[in-house]
Amino acid sequence: MTITAVPVIKNGCLMVRGKVVLTGVPDNVVVSPTSAGSAFIGANSTTLSSRHVFNLGVLEDCKFMCLFLAKIWWMIPRVGKSASEIPMETQMLLLEAGEESVVGVVDDDSPTELANDNKFYVLVLPVLDGAFRTTLQGTPSNELQFCYESGDSEVQTSQALEGVFVNSGDNPFELIKIQLTKHKGTFSHLETKKAPAHLDWFGWCTWDAFYTEVSPNGIKEGLQSSKKSATARASEDFMPNEPTFQTLHIASVSFNSLLLGEIVVPDWDMFHSNHNTAEFHAAARALGGCPVYVSDKPGKHDFKILQKLVLPDGSVLRARYAGRPTRDCLFVDPVMDGKSLLKIWNLNKLTGVVGVFNCQGAGSWPMKQAAEFTKNSSAAATSCSGRVSPLDVEFLDEIAEENWTGDCAVYAFNSGSVSRVPKSKTLEVTLGVLQCEIFTVSPVKVLNDNIQFAPIGLIHMYNSGGAVEECSFKDGVVRMKARGWGLFGAYSSVKPISCKVDSKDEDFSYRSEDGLVTVNLQSESSFKD
Repeated sequence: MTITAVPVIKNGCLMVRGKVVLTGVPDNVVVSPTSAGSAFIGANSTTLSSRHVFNLGVLEDCKFMCLFLAKIWWMIPRVGKSASEIPMETQMLLLEAGEESVVGVVDDDSPTELANDNKFYVLVLPVLDGAFRTTLQGTPSNELQFCYESGDSEVQTSQALEGVFVNSGDNPFELIKIQLTKHKGTFSHLETKKAPAHLDWFGWCTWDAFYTEVSPNGIKEGLQSSKKSATARASEDFMPNEPTFQTLHIASVSFNSLLLGEIVVPDWDMFHSNHNTAEFHAAARALGGCPVYVSDKPGKHDFKILQKLVLPDGSVLRARYAGRPTRDCLFVDPVMDGKSLLKIWNLNKLTGVVGVFNCQGAGSWPMKQAAEFTKNSSAAATSCSGRVSPLDVEFLDEIAEENWTGDCAVYAFNSGSVSRVPKSKTLEVTLGVLQCEIFTVSPVKVLNDNIQFAPIGLIHMYNSGGAVEECSFKDGVVRMKARGWGLFGAYSSVKPISCKVDSKDEDFSYRSEDGLVTVNLQSESSFKD
């Protein structure tokens, strides 16, 4: 029997890659294949209406992550295993299909067999369909539904054939990188948009700095960038006076960036540098690939925080993509399960970065049972432990050399330590509530039989590796181009003979216990050789 990726309905079940995703699919549900294994799922009604709610089938015992509108304009994530946990106004649903297939259960003509030995992912995305918008929701009996409405009692239909887009793949991040423009034409992918230059410069927001007292004189005391760009806010406002909102903010922006990051540059909002959670927020902004700006009142800055985010010329070391949860964090609750750390990954030109955040025990999601938070919060009140691996950084092989062995130099920002880690191995990390750690992950270059080398970057900046522009090796010499100035670090398996900065000899230090080489970049040019 041939198993295809295209969703099909067979014996009352919606199947993807031979895996049953939904059972009890009603007869009025239809599948319209598109291309590359994807399809639209819709339904027919016997009556005309401006609003329909269609049952798609029963979803049970399947890990999911969804993004839904908790307020009319703000999304937050939710994880679970059954459709009864899927809220109204769900804008995206991602399923993790298990390793076992139940093909034999629904296809009497074929023996039971494994369709795929590995996990794969199913994206269920409600989309605009002409004059109608679509959202997903679950029922207490675990039925997955889609709501199809025009918002105008005069605009009616009895067919909703292209309201839900379904696709599957082995990599959830590639899967979400959807290309619906050729089918719908309702939006453009971020790759087709030009990011404005001001995204790479530090900004200042006057609203939270002055609230209703914004004035021309006040604005003159700071800097603000107001150019229009292909950006959009990714979550509700940063609220400095709401202590239980801080962890929710970081979790929300990272999960929401799974979807928004394919369409726009997500804006993770401003924060206060002079705040008890400033380090937590600053570290997240550093690896979020987002604009970096604060809303401090003039004279109320914490420059120890800002100097780890912003170079002296006012530019920031912005990562390449939107920061998103690592693959092993997609289906866990980093805010309320009492045990899971939130890991956020990103890429620079030559390095990867993973930020680890303890968001447990400091807040609870809206519309989640208070009893659940109370039960789990005691476990998260002190610390949580987890593991970090080079494999947490998606697409790391794209920035490594062809002969990469898989080893990485991993630099921990807060501890200042360097570890050489094979890509399949892990490091343990333990964090208290509202604590974080940032790991720069740099593929090790094998220069010859005796020398292995990996650039790290400006080690006093949160996103250290964002400072590395180029790295090459020729005739026994490593040549790098770096952006900014400060203490620059690299991993070397042996102590270098000498070090030059802009062709001038410079003193350097070498730690033989972990291979960390450091040299101070002192001048104020934009790039260093």
